[in-house]
Amino acid sequence: MFARFIMACGDAIRTWWLTSRFVTYQSPLRLLQLQHTCALQKRCRNATRIALGDTVHLVDTERYHQYRMTLVASHQHQPLSGQLAWDSYLGSALMGRARDDVLELRILGRSRRYAITEIVYEVQPPARPLRCGCVLCQ
Repeated sequence: MFARFIMACGDAIRTWWLTSRFVTYQSPLRLLQLQHTCALQKRCRNATRIALGDTVHLVDTERYHQYRMTLVASHQHQPLSGQLAWDSYLGSALMGRARDDVLELRILGRSRRYAITEIVYEVQPPARPLRCGCVLCQ
C-alpha cells in the first residue's frame, strides 16, 4: 500500500514538473531559446511545425503512455484538461518541432524520451512540407 502511495506521488510530481512554468522561468537560457524559437517561427514559411493552438499527440517511448495536449496561452493553462501552456517545460520543448521528432527531457534527474506521433493543426498546413531555408526548418 505504501509503495502505491509513493508511485502515485512520483507520477504527480512528474506531471507537475512537465506542465509547470517554474522550470522554464528558472532557466534564463531556456526562456531565451523559447523566445528565439517563437521569433524564428513568425518568419518561417513552413507551417508543419508545432505552434500555439496546435494539438499534439505524444508517446512516452519507455512506458508507452500516450498523451494528447493543446498548446495554449499562459492564462488558459489547464493541464488536467489537456490545455498546456506554451511556456511550460513540455510546451517549450514542443514549440517548433515536427511530426516524428523525438524529444528528450530531464525530469527529476532521469531522462525521458517522447515521440511526437501526430499533430492536429489549428490552421491546416500546406499539402507538402515546404523547406524555406531558415534555421528552424533545417
